[in-house]
Amino acid sequence: MADRAPGLPQRVSLGQVASSAVLVAELPRLVGAIPPEVLKARRWFGGKSRAIGRVSLLDHAVLADEPLAILALVTVDYADGGVEVYHLPLLFGAGASPPAASAPILEVVSPAGSVGVYDALVDEGYGLRLLQLIRDRARLPAQHGAIVCQATGLLAEPRVVQHARPCPAEQSNTSILYDQAWILKNLRKLEFGTSRDLEVCQFLSACTGFRHAPRLAGSIEYQASDGRRATLAVLQEFVPHQGDGWTYVLAALVPLYRALFEKGSVSPCLRGEPPSSQRRGVHAGQRPPEAQELAREAVRLRIPGLAADMERLGRVTGALHRALGSRPDLPAFAPEPVGPQDIEAWSGDLRRQMAQAFARLRSGWREFPAPLRVLVQRFLSRKTAYRQAVDELSTGLSAGRSQKIQIHGDYHLGQVLKTNEGFVVIDFEGEPARPLAERRARQSPLRDVAGMLRSFDYAAHAGLRHVTDSPAQPGLLAWAEAWEEVVAEVFLRGYCQEVAGRGLVPESPDELLRLARFFQVAKAFYELNYELNNRPDWVEIPLQGLERLLQ
Repeated sequence: MADRAPGLPQRVSLGQVASSAVLVAELPRLVGAIPPEVLKARRWFGGKSRAIGRVSLLDHAVLADEPLAILALVTVDYADGGVEVYHLPLLFGAGASPPAASAPILEVVSPAGSVGVYDALVDEGYGLRLLQLIRDRARLPAQHGAIVCQATGLLAEPRVVQHARPCPAEQSNTSILYDQAWILKNLRKLEFGTSRDLEVCQFLSACTGFRHAPRLAGSIEYQASDGRRATLAVLQEFVPHQGDGWTYVLAALVPLYRALFEKGSVSPCLRGEPPSSQRRGVHAGQRPPEAQELAREAVRLRIPGLAADMERLGRVTGALHRALGSRPDLPAFAPEPVGPQDIEAWSGDLRRQMAQAFARLRSGWREFPAPLRVLVQRFLSRKTAYRQAVDELSTGLSAGRSQKIQIHGDYHLGQVLKTNEGFVVIDFEGEPARPLAERRARQSPLRDVAGMLRSFDYAAHAGLRHVTDSPAQPGLLAWAEAWEEVVAEVFLRGYCQEVAGRGLVPESPDELLRLARFFQVAKAFYELNYELNNRPDWVEIPLQGLERLLQ
């Protein structure tokens, strides 16, 4: 094996011509040669901050011979003893004319020349092949199991598909769009058990009247010879939309921020800074009326439809929870009452997230740039006070007359699509850093509500980055926080209208807001750990959010 020059793919040498048969036989060695930095550069890879000890082949199935396409499952062994399994389809193409529009993962060199090895999910031919396998309900042999494809009645509809285009917004999965007909979500990090996205979409499509989620069209599953199963991909009906909620909100917020602080662009009553005050809103109380009215006026004049849309999103969220709690006759989705043991478990999980975040900040604070380092040090200095605030918040919780149900589990603006009629909810996998068993466990629906409220906070502060290099400017922050409070208020109003009298959440407004605030704190600590692992330059948003929530 030759050394690799900077910026070039790892080269693997073969002593014979790289035919399909030879490449399949050499697959374990090829997978083992994938450089750790290649995996860590992928948005979907979960172990970016962990040292990789070894990459190895778990199983594979050949999908096509020319060009050679292999559906591969790879095992990543970490130096700390952890193990993860990833779905990494491989496509082999001539280096001079790569069939895939991306950089190769490896380069295989043989007496006949070189062959590039690519992530197959960027290739249109591979994507079309996957759709046909689902239509055919194919079953393909793997080395230690089988690849099983299923289809629903939707695929019987006469929709001709000519193109398979990978979606550019890659996250913890890789999606392929088939014209304007279907979308195939390929899961990357795998766990044995039925995917929540598949399970929930199937339930909503077949067992409820909820129509604000894509209908299920099919799936691809790996079935190991020992009986274990893992969902590889979920095919859904494509929903025409104007973009996700995150893009929609930022497209409205950024011009508002610019207008508010460009001289002469708005009336004098909007150019001033809202009165400085302690941040409260849904977190602890209410902002002074004059500041809140300024924010309302800004929303009405500059983005009049956004507040109404966020109230509509609240109603869609409430309707989703009503649907998920509507079938007590189905064991997997039957609601259960929230009890003291649930509150104890939720509090324990929050304390673990908090301890993990403080430990990571304490060990790595010197690596942050100077302005952010000040914020991190201030946060660390308040550890005792924040622990006391979490203890007080946890001990004061009351479940009231509420239920726990299957929820979305990772609910934020990026998980809803803006349509002409309103919003459609997508991606029911749950928080990607949590084990499947935790993501399938019933939870209070207010955990989803808290996730969306935290997303409003992210949007409010992420929008500032588009306007100024100094998003901590007090005037900008005051407007961002006032806007967030108004939008959170209308979202909660729409949500409560939909779930009132259903027994899903506490009927007492005080109990509801306290429980929502508890879950906001839990979500913010989860976000902090995620950002420390994936996007360290974003840690200021959950840090600032926690300061406001816990003060």
